[in-house]
Amino acid sequence: MKEYTIYIPSMSCASCSVSLSQGLEKLNVENYDISIPLKQVTVEFDEEKISIDKILATFKAMGFKGDIVDES
Repeated sequence: MKEYTIYIPSMSCASCSVSLSQGLEKLNVENYDISIPLKQVTVEFDEEKISIDKILATFKAMGFKGDIVDES
């Protein structure tokens, strides 16, 4: 399992959080945490099933630019 923290500068409300949650669920991301105050999404997933590039591309298609701030 790989974990990334992604900064989403345009995330500002609960509606944004719901949209991001729906996108992650469609990608079958196992674990994620969304922090509106920090404007961050932490995702944990199996790299054999999905890539961070796919997650970032999904966010971008939804109108959210994401920047990786931490990887573990």
